[in-house]
Amino acid sequence: MNWIKAILLFLFVLLLSDGCVDRLQVELQQRSNLPIAITGFISNQPGPYEIRVRRSFPIGGTDRYEAPVSAKEVTIIDNEGNNELLKEKSPGLYSTEESFRGVVGKSYRLRVEFFDGKTYESVSDTIAPLTRHTP
Repeated sequence: MNWIKAILLFLFVLLLSDGCVDRLQVELQQRSNLPIAITGFISNQPGPYEIRVRRSFPIGGTDRYEAPVSAKEVTIIDNEGNNELLKEKSPGLYSTEESFRGVVGKSYRLRVEFFDGKTYESVSDTIAPLTRHTP
């Protein structure tokens, strides 16, 4: 008879502990306050090249969607002052013309200007020649 009481007590405690747990979801930040992520690359291979502009998602949140962000202007600038203005193919997705191709030895930087007047510019990066390793 004691084992029946023990089982009933165990089931009661299990039911009580499981019934008291509720998930609490609190929105910590507005999406508009989250950082912007800009990703993409260029090389000396045929284009077109794509740059993505997205608003990141909060760490630990339930939302894992990176929202696309449209910019006023997305430009690739080389070390000789030449500019390549990218076209928006879809919200937050920018593309070069097919004729644009990076050149080994040249440096490039990305400039993104938003509609609110904020402008972000990367540091210059040089396209290095491909090196082959021989064993």
